[in-house]
Amino acid sequence: MTTKKAAKLAVIVGHNNRAQGAFSASPLNMTEYVFNKSIALDMETMSTPEMEIEVFFRKAGLGYRKEIAEVYSRVDKWIGKSKGATIELHFNSFNGSSIGTETLSSGTVESLAFAEEVQEELLSVLARRKKADRGVKIRGSKERG
Repeated sequence: MTTKKAAKLAVIVGHNNRAQGAFSASPLNMTEYVFNKSIALDMETMSTPEMEIEVFFRKAGLGYRKEIAEVYSRVDKWIGKSKGATIELHFNSFNGSSIGTETLSSGTVESLAFAEEVQEELLSVLARRKKADRGVKIRGSKERG
């Protein structure tokens, strides 16, 4: 009998303890790093034998590009040859006028399918109306975020 390998989900907490990202006013009243760290650790508790979930943090002080390269290197090593996906958690501060939910994808067929599912679930959980659906966007390799 062959044991099926678990799929792996790497959850990267956007930003770090020194550069904590956007600050959300009420009702959150916290930075995106603090909020997303909490979400990521909650996600990790949902790990199962079928879906192994691990949280990854960016190392502060390396500079943006090196932080990103370093954390994704650790993620790639952890996923290895397993079936896996990566999700990086972020939010933007609210400026009083723009609102919406969008999910970024690398643009591969698998990434787009995963991003569509994530986007649908986010819209449902956040009870977003159609006008607040900013959709799935393909992130360029030279872009930040």
